[in-house]
Amino acid sequence: MLDARKGKLEDLIRELGAPERLSTKKDVAIYSTKKSLLRIPNRVYITGYVKSDSRPLYFHSVAITYIPGKRTANRGECSCESFEYRGFPCKHAVKMKDAYVAWLAIERKNR
Repeated sequence: MLDARKGKLEDLIRELGAPERLSTKKDVAIYSTKKSLLRIPNRVYITGYVKSDSRPLYFHSVAITYIPGKRTANRGECSCESFEYRGFPCKHAVKMKDAYVAWLAIERKNR
């Protein structure tokens, strides 16, 4: 899993390079999406960073497994305190899933 990062989005991009996808609010930066070819072919593994709501200059690293059609991410990890103490899913995982679903909707619309 990726490490949590402090700094502005521009610092994150300068250090790690441009993300595959960036949410319109610029609070979610998706760095990797991989579709599974094993067992469940429509499973998508997504990793990236989600901006913290409580600490403006902080990005939590998030890695989730998403199955299209499901309301939430199926499994995952996050560097936030909520995940550490309460477990999955935290709001950062939900934000990442929502950003990915929004990106898919835009992609379908533009076909």
